[in-house]
Amino acid sequence: WGLFEISALGDHFQVERICVRPRAALSFQNHKYKSEYWIVFKDTVKIIIDEDIKFAIKRHLPYLTLGSRNCIKNPGNLPMVLIDVRIVTY
Repeated sequence: WGLFEISALGDHFQVERICVRPRAALSFQNHKYKSEYWIVFKDTVKIIIDEDIKFAIKRHLPYLTLGSRNCIKNPGNLPMVLIDVRIVTY
């Protein structure tokens, strides 16, 4: 499992810091009204977007389109940290 904290919130955006414990995963999500950029800061993250499985390393910037089904997994032995920038369209 993981932890998150909201660091900025506006009418059409939200910025979160997300930490995922070693060998843990967050649940699959599907967002109808927001797209996201993930900025990876520590270690490697396994990202599942719809049917695609990708690995993102430090300083990688995956983009999750509106309506995509996604999941974050930490395959490593250290905590993983990323910043989630959400762009809200409602």
